[in-house]
Order: sequence, then C-alpha cells, then structure tokens
Amino acid sequence: MQRIRLCDLHPAGFGPGDSAFCSAPCTKHDDCQNPFVWCSGNNFADTGYCASGDPCPGGMADCKVPSQECIETKYGPKCLDPQFDLGTAAP
Repeated sequence: MQRIRLCDLHPAGFGPGDSAFCSAPCTKHDDCQNPFVWCSGNNFADTGYCASGDPCPGGMADCKVPSQECIETKYGPKCLDPQFDLGTAAP
C-alpha cells in the first residue's frame, strides 16, 4: 500500500502570506518527530499524519480536538490520538 503525504493550505487572502504544510504519513507515534509532532488520525483510514500534540497539564479540558485524549508521555501530558501506539514516548 502506498502512503501519501497530507498537505494543508490555510489561505489568508489567496496570495503572499498564505501558509501551508505537508505532513508525513504515520501508523504510530514513533513515525513522527515527537515530542514536536505526533501521529494524528483522519477517521477513515489506519494511516494518520504527523501533526502537533498540544500539552494538556490541565487534563482533558485542554484538548480541543474531539478525537484526542490527554495522554501521559515521557515528555509530559499531550493531547494525542489514542488509536496510535506511544512506542518509545511511553512514560
């Protein structure tokens, strides 16, 4: 199976100043460069994409994405997609 990158564009006005990023595909958190980015799901496939994992020192109330949970990692608590294995980031 071929895995493709996810690319996202955030237009500010359709020209200079717009921002975009492409993210690597992942099937576990170790596929990403944590603690900076973590594997996040897309609700329709087993393959996710690498994206930021916000800190959640206040618990679940800090997690704004419905599919994420506040999970303890060796880098502290992060809002992460629980469908992916922590691997070497486990506490």
